[in-house]
Amino acid sequence: WNERLCVVNNLSMVDEVYTFDDADGSARYFIQQVRAHYPNAELIFANGGDRTANNIPEMDVIDPRLTFAFGVGGKDKKNSSSWILQEWKAPRTERAWGYYRVLHDVPGMKVKELTVNPGASLSMQRHWLRSEYWIVQDGTAVVNSQTDSGYALPPKQLHKYQEYHVPMLSWHQLTNPSTVPLKLVEIQYGEQCVEEDIERQ
Repeated sequence: WNERLCVVNNLSMVDEVYTFDDADGSARYFIQQVRAHYPNAELIFANGGDRTANNIPEMDVIDPRLTFAFGVGGKDKKNSSSWILQEWKAPRTERAWGYYRVLHDVPGMKVKELTVNPGASLSMQRHWLRSEYWIVQDGTAVVNSQTDSGYALPPKQLHKYQEYHVPMLSWHQLTNPSTVPLKLVEIQYGEQCVEEDIERQ
C-alpha cells in the first residue's frame, strides 16, 4: 500500500492522494473525505471508458455539488485495470485459429473460452479421455463431424446461446464461417482434461 501511495504521489499531474476504506466495493468514503476537505467545491468523479451510470455504485451518493464524468481518456481505450486483471487470471494461449483462455481447471473438469478468428477452423480431432460441451457466446459456429470410417455427417450450425455436445471418441471440427470472431465456452469433463489428449487427422 505504501509503495502505491508513493508512486501515485510522485506523478506530476497528481495534486493530492487520499487513502480510504473500500470494504463496500466502492469509493463512497473517498468522496466523503474529499468533500470534508473541500466543503464548498464542485467535485467531479471521473470514470474510464468501461464505466457507466448503470454500473458504478457511487451514483447513489447524494451531493448537489457532485457530478460524474464518463469516458475519461477516450473511447478507444488501450488498457484498463479490469483487462489487465483478466489477463493475469486467465492468460490467453495463442493458436493459428485464434486463442483460448482457461477459466477453471480442477481434476476431471476444465472450462475454456475459445475465440476463433473469422474464416478460421480448428483441426478435425477427437479425445480419448474426455467429452466436451460447447455453448456459443457470440458469433456463428459450424461443427463438422464424421464417423470412425471417415464418412462425413451433415454439418451443424450454431448461433448465440446454442449448445453442442461432443461425446468422447467422436470426430469433430469447429469452424467460424462468418466475418466476426466466434466466442465459445467449452466445458471439458472426463478422466483427464489435458491438451495432450487429442488425436488429429
